[in-house]
Amino acid sequence: MPASLVLPPVYHAVGGWLFTVSHNESLRYLKKALSEKKVLSALPATDDNEELDEALYQSRIELLNKAIDTLPPFKKEIFQLCKLQGKTYNEVAELLDTSPAVIKERLRSASRLVRTYLVSKYPAMQLTTSLILLLY
Repeated sequence: MPASLVLPPVYHAVGGWLFTVSHNESLRYLKKALSEKKVLSALPATDDNEELDEALYQSRIELLNKAIDTLPPFKKEIFQLCKLQGKTYNEVAELLDTSPAVIKERLRSASRLVRTYLVSKYPAMQLTTSLILLLY
């Protein structure tokens, strides 16, 4: 093979790098597709992509409101401000005159209490409950 056709070692390193990057991106894509498939399979089936039945939606909102009503007053207020109104930890901390760390911990505790309440009252909703809390 003539010397002019032999690729310098730098090109071999780029080829290996390109292979590694494409391999890792392919794996990341497959993992993401698999996790999306798991989440979608856990959601209730709908006919031809129709929206969920309004009555079912309202009943789940009522259940969530019942669970929120069981929270202690301070945790309930934090849960409503952060999850339902979309305020940040800093905004809520300033409003309630406390630190963002306290807000974060109380919100985590409140979310855990809501999830525990819903799962204890309605065991069939375990996965749905987690999804509802993630969306809020």
